[in-house]
Amino acid sequence: MEANVGVPSGGGTRIFHGACTIKRLCIFNDKFGNDSDNEMGKVLYFHPPNTDEDTQLKQIGLSEAIIRFATKFNTRLHCESLHTQKTRVVFHTPESGYWFVLVLTIPSVKKHSPDGVEFIEYLGDEVQDDVFRAILEKLYRKFVLLNDTMEGIYKTSGLEDLCSRLKKFFDASIGKLDASQCGLSEIFTGLQFFPLERAMFLRIQCFINKLLLSWPSVKHVLLMQGDRLIWSGIEQNNIQIFYDYLVNDLLSKHFLAGVDKQSTFGVICKRESHITLLQEEHSRRSMSFSSLYSNHPTNSTVMNTSVISNSNDADNASFMTASTTTINGKDEVPANEYKKFHMLIYKAEQTYLTLLVPDTEELVRETINKLEVFLNVNFTSMARQLAKVPSANSHPSQNATSGCISNAAIHESIPPNVKFIYFNSLNLAERASPTIRCEIDAYKLLADLRADLARTTESGEITMKAISETWVVAKTANGREFYAIFNQTGANVLDIDEELRKLTDAQLTNIFFQD
Repeated sequence: MEANVGVPSGGGTRIFHGACTIKRLCIFNDKFGNDSDNEMGKVLYFHPPNTDEDTQLKQIGLSEAIIRFATKFNTRLHCESLHTQKTRVVFHTPESGYWFVLVLTIPSVKKHSPDGVEFIEYLGDEVQDDVFRAILEKLYRKFVLLNDTMEGIYKTSGLEDLCSRLKKFFDASIGKLDASQCGLSEIFTGLQFFPLERAMFLRIQCFINKLLLSWPSVKHVLLMQGDRLIWSGIEQNNIQIFYDYLVNDLLSKHFLAGVDKQSTFGVICKRESHITLLQEEHSRRSMSFSSLYSNHPTNSTVMNTSVISNSNDADNASFMTASTTTINGKDEVPANEYKKFHMLIYKAEQTYLTLLVPDTEELVRETINKLEVFLNVNFTSMARQLAKVPSANSHPSQNATSGCISNAAIHESIPPNVKFIYFNSLNLAERASPTIRCEIDAYKLLADLRADLARTTESGEITMKAISETWVVAKTANGREFYAIFNQTGANVLDIDEELRKLTDAQLTNIFFQD
C-alpha cells in the first residue's frame, strides 16, 4: 500500500514548533483517600512536585471521573487514553486499584494563513498512545524490579514508604525522559544480541552447563559481551526489563563500551535493595534479582570494582521472587510467596557473567573462593577468545548464531540517507541505525504504521512518501518487523523496493521475510 504524507492541514507556513512534553504524571489509589479528612491519602505520587494540594486533588478527581465514565460503555476494559485539542491523557492500571495517569502536551505549530492571519495548529497525530502506554508499563516494571509491587510495599512497609519509593524512582526517571524523542523503540524494548560462530556458541553452552553442574546452588546464568547479550537462562519477557536495567542503570556506559581498559578478572560488588522481576503468566513464577555485597577480603585475583556502578544505594540487600496467579486475565502477585536470590556479576576482558543464587545458600568466603578459582580458569580463557570476536563479526558468516550484524558493521555498510529498525518478537532481538532518531518526524510515523499493520493479517507491507521526498517503509511477517526510512530525492516506489531489498540482504542475514 502506498500513500502520500503532506504537511498538516490549514495551509500557510510553519513559524514555531512546540514539542511534546510531560505536563503531569500522577499515581493514585482511591482506597487510601476515602476519608474526607484525608483526601490527599489517595495521591501516591504527583509530578510536578511543586503542585499545590488543591490542584492535585482536582486533577485526580477529574481522572477518576473519566475512568468511571468510560466503564459505562465497557465494564471489562479500562479507559486507555483521552484526546483533547491541547493535551493527551494516557491511563495505565498495572495493579488493581492503582492508576498511572500521564498528561502530555500536544505539539503545536504557529502559522500564518494566506490572508496573513496568525493561528496555532495542534498536531495530535504526532503523539502516539501505544508509545506512551509502553513507557508507563516499562517504568512500572522497572519500579517493581528495584523495589516491589506497590501493594506489596504497602502491606509490608506502609503507605508512607510506598510514597517515598515512588517519589525517589519517578523523580529520577521523568528527568531522563524526553517525550519529544519517544517512538517505536520504547514499544519494543528489545535485546541487543552478540552474534557468534556456532563453534564458539557451543563452547559457551558447554561452559554454562559445566558451571551449573559443578555449582548446583547457581540457578540462573546470564552472559554478556559489553552491553550485548550472548546467553540468558532467564525467561525472555523477564530478561527485557532486567537487561535494560543492567545495561542502562546498573553498569556505567563507559565501562560497558570498553573505555575502561581493565581486563583483570574480578567480581563487581554491587548492593541494591528490593529488586523484583516478574515472569509472564504462562510460567506462573516470578524471579527477582539483587546483587550480593561482599564484605569479605578479596584474594589477589579478585578486584572490588564497585566504582563502575552509577548507584550509591547503601541499603541492605534484599532479594525477592513471587508466584503469580491469573485473575481476570491479569497477573496478581501474592505478597506471602516471595523468595530471595543473590546476584553475582563477574568481569573478564569485556565479558560479564551474572550468577543468580538463592539466599538459602550461604555464600561464605570459602564457597566464593572455590567458585572464583573455577571461573578464573574457565571463564577468563573464554573471555579472551570472545575479545577477538567483534572484528570477525563485521561480516558475519552463514554460521553466525544471530541474523543481525554488529553495530560497527551498521556504521560501515549502511548509506547515510538510510535509517532502519528491526524487531523479532520471537527472540526479542532489536537492531537499529544509531542515528534513526535524527529523522524524528519520519521516526514517529513508524509507530502509526505498526498500528496499521496490526489490524491486517500476520504479514503486510506499507510504503509511504512524504512531501519532503522521504520514503518510509514498514514490513512485517513471521513475527518479525522491519521499518526503513529513505531520504532519496526523485525515487519512485520501484526504486525504494529495490533499495529495501538491498538493505535487508545486507543487514538481516539469514532472516526470512514472507513476500
